[in-house]
Amino acid sequence: MHKKSLLLMMITVFLCLPFVCCAAQEARELTADCIITSPGRKTGSVHDGEYTSQWRSSEQRYPYLEFRTPEGEAAQYLYICFAEMPKAWVVETETDGE
Repeated sequence: MHKKSLLLMMITVFLCLPFVCCAAQEARELTADCIITSPGRKTGSVHDGEYTSQWRSSEQRYPYLEFRTPEGEAAQYLYICFAEMPKAWVVETETDGE
């Protein structure tokens, strides 16, 4: 009896799987619409989509990048790719001015 109920449960899960996958939505690409700044530095290479270009922070004492999403949009994820892994790094968020 135990095997039958396990088999029935597995069949039910596999039958429901396509409906769950259809309900998922792909995240909208916001990169081109974001405002990306850094004091005294050009930031074009940060969001050019080329993995061969780099934004170098070693020329600044306290380097940082600031990402601002378009009005009314919220970013759910931030993808960061380092050419050379820094010793330390931090991600901070500002929500409702804080």
